[in-house]
Amino acid sequence: MSRLKEKYEKEVVPELMRKFGYKNVMQVPRLNKIVLNIGLGEAIQNPKALEGAEKDLVAISGQHPVWFWHVSEIFREYPAILLMVKAIIH
Repeated sequence: MSRLKEKYEKEVVPELMRKFGYKNVMQVPRLNKIVLNIGLGEAIQNPKALEGAEKDLVAISGQHPVWFWHVSEIFREYPAILLMVKAIIH
């Protein structure tokens, strides 16, 4: 069992039940997936920013991020590189 899931079940669920008055454990919301994103517009001019952001995400999540260029209506004028980590909790 992952540390996050174990902490959620032992500490967060009882606190949510107490705070919101849930009578049954099945009423408490569950976590299925956690996604961490970092947008790096500055990485286009400064490639070292990618390495620093990647190290930060690895330190936070324990998993290596996936890099991809993100182009949408928001970023058309200012393209950005996004780093993303998805952790699926079982």
